[in-house]
Amino acid sequence: MPEGTKRRTSDAGLQSRPEGGRAGWPGIRDDGFVQRLPQATATTPLMALAMAGLLALPSSHAAESEGIHYSQRDFGGVGLMQMPSARMAPEGEFSFFLNRTEPYTRGGFVAQPFDWLEVLFRYTDVSNRLYGPSIAGDQSYKDKGIDLKLLLSEEGYYSPQIAVGAQDVAGTGLFSGEYLVLSKQWYELDFTLGMAWGYPGSRGGLTNPFTLLSSRFDHRDGFEGTGKFSLGNYFSGQEVALFGGVEYRPRWAPVTLKLEYDGNNYQHEPQDNLLEASSPLNVGLVYHVKPGIDLHAGYQRGNEFMLGLTFYTNFEASKGQPKLLDPKPVPVGNPPPPDQKTDWPALAERVERQSGWHVTEARVAEHELILEGEQTRYRNRAQGLGRASRVLASEMDENIRWFSFVESDKGARLSQISIEREAFTKTVNHEQEIESLPRKVIVSRPDDHGKVVYTQDIDPFRFALKPGLIQSFGGPDGFLLYQFTAELGAEYRLAENTWTSGQLTAGLFDNFDKFQFTAPSNLPRVRTHIREYLTTSDVRLDNLQLTHLEQIDDAWYALGYAGYLEGMFAGVGGEVLYRPYGERWALGADLNYVRQRDFDMG
Repeated sequence: MPEGTKRRTSDAGLQSRPEGGRAGWPGIRDDGFVQRLPQATATTPLMALAMAGLLALPSSHAAESEGIHYSQRDFGGVGLMQMPSARMAPEGEFSFFLNRTEPYTRGGFVAQPFDWLEVLFRYTDVSNRLYGPSIAGDQSYKDKGIDLKLLLSEEGYYSPQIAVGAQDVAGTGLFSGEYLVLSKQWYELDFTLGMAWGYPGSRGGLTNPFTLLSSRFDHRDGFEGTGKFSLGNYFSGQEVALFGGVEYRPRWAPVTLKLEYDGNNYQHEPQDNLLEASSPLNVGLVYHVKPGIDLHAGYQRGNEFMLGLTFYTNFEASKGQPKLLDPKPVPVGNPPPPDQKTDWPALAERVERQSGWHVTEARVAEHELILEGEQTRYRNRAQGLGRASRVLASEMDENIRWFSFVESDKGARLSQISIEREAFTKTVNHEQEIESLPRKVIVSRPDDHGKVVYTQDIDPFRFALKPGLIQSFGGPDGFLLYQFTAELGAEYRLAENTWTSGQLTAGLFDNFDKFQFTAPSNLPRVRTHIREYLTTSDVRLDNLQLTHLEQIDDAWYALGYAGYLEGMFAGVGGEVLYRPYGERWALGADLNYVRQRDFDMG
């Protein structure tokens, strides 16, 4: 039996959260459903004492904090203004941010893959410094960086939420620094107190506590611009700075008000770009325009205004939601009479139209209907199964008490999921709670029981025409180089588990006339000839290969392929995958022999 899981039904069908598959092995995923539960100043010590007292306050009732969306800081990621907080976005959230505070324009992407991990990629434009190389002309300086934040402890009734993070851990390291931060909510107020090293802690004022443990932490190297991980710098330096602030989220208005004590004194900016700071206090406002859009405004350093914009969505929450072109789900009503003959081709066609489940074989056992096939539309497996079960519950007579689905992909049989009809029908019709449904779902190894009543082949030829975008950020030729394309992809099945596939890409319009720079390299070149590949021809054969997949037994799979494997390289390769049935892990290895293709990708 699978693990119990809290799920819900929607217009799209049965909702659940599937495990992700291994890249390169389409459809090979976990077989079970996954459980879802639900410079120092005199104000520094005074601020610390005040914050320490406030953090000891008990939280308001938990229900009062539900539905809060924590806003982004200037550097990206959840926080105050310049400084981070210990708060995290909901798991699965992805956001884009853009803001301006003289002389910096910052923009980037923030991902929350887990509830305990925040990752962001950021570009910073420094408007009063030049890029450097003569090819860049008067283009302003660009810097890129990557930040990480880890949740150490969730907020309790009396205890604060605690997080640790590193800013600019990879890239040039211009704005690198680390921090330990606590946040505590009290009714509509959310307090933050933290300690920062490096750039965000350049105000100093306190001795670095780690220097008491080891002399290794006494010295922090300056900026070298190498883009390496400077492990020796982490949490090092003679002094650290306290920072903190408070956010006010009134229930009566879609705004968040912020007051922040900044840990940076702006006299240690990279590139000798010293900035005047009249005050360590920053104030700001976030206007939540609608779910998914935030507008930011503030007054920082006592002399500069800030404006910003954040777009966000949640891939986890939106997974399985109905799409614009999805057919309307089939209502579940009374079953047909037992003597009604089943039109199997029509049933298979309706199942595929509703659920994306292409039926290759139907079998009937005692009180059970088994459909074998491939899911061709929904990444969320449960969504396809829910929609298919709605069709079966409406068209199969009441003698069929179980619906079983054997999922296969390119000839590899992956799992069998059986759903009790009565439990599914009652759940969809809101006659019982969704929590009771998992007890009536069985996940097992595929088998061949039952009498075959219908078979059909998979259409051997499939193709798709779609738009594409190729872009390059931050190069000396221009901050954004782009090419809009039309991509024609096709696949032809020579056998159930052998196919040839390819993609033809045509450039439609671009600004690649600016693309003149070929990056230097002291190593054998792999990707640094990207300019030559993208500008030599307007029509490119990106991929053309022959692939064969073999399922050796229940746990072993093998894959072989040859051809133009991608845009720059062609060759032959193979993979083996050991995936024990029912486990949450797998081991794989691949080996490829490739040679570089000509710049003309015709």
